[in-house]
Amino acid sequence: MSHISKTVAKIIHQLYNDGDLDKGTLAKLRTANSLLSRDATAIWPLLFENIEDKQDLSQTGEPSFAENAIFAALRAYAIYQQGTEESVFKHSDDWRENHSLFQAFGRLRSDPDFTDSLDKRVSNVLTSLNFQSAENSITQLVRILKSKGQGGQIDFAQLGEDLYRFQFSSESARQVTLKWGQDYYWNNLKDNQE
Repeated sequence: MSHISKTVAKIIHQLYNDGDLDKGTLAKLRTANSLLSRDATAIWPLLFENIEDKQDLSQTGEPSFAENAIFAALRAYAIYQQGTEESVFKHSDDWRENHSLFQAFGRLRSDPDFTDSLDKRVSNVLTSLNFQSAENSITQLVRILKSKGQGGQIDFAQLGEDLYRFQFSSESARQVTLKWGQDYYWNNLKDNQE
């Protein structure tokens, strides 16, 4: 587990608090569009207390790659956790127990009336090289997944790590989107063969 995914997991566990959810902070996370949003101020204490490496903190007032990635993963978690008492987060270091967000999106493809529109939305993420655009598209997809109620538990810590790597360069963004595409499409094909 990387330092980014560890930080995301640690903060999620603090927000979940053994079922006694920090509903106020989760609500602010859901409404915050970025780390610079006023509503995001509610997550700053948890975020900054849990970032272990000072180099991951912004030095300029512009959010760092780590801050952006952790915030985006936490926001996706907050949207998906809303109205649910059971934890929606699951992390596993065993690749065979992958609970990736894009696998969850892939499971939605089983509805033929929904596949085309979902594929278009996912394609927007998979072709993006812009972090903000990818984050916004993922947020909308998480809202759809939440409304369908079929996603199961998701590894938001891995999403944080992916979003961190996405920001390094266009090549690393393409590597991350390749992984997401594999999770999205391969999952669907395997489910249909079983």
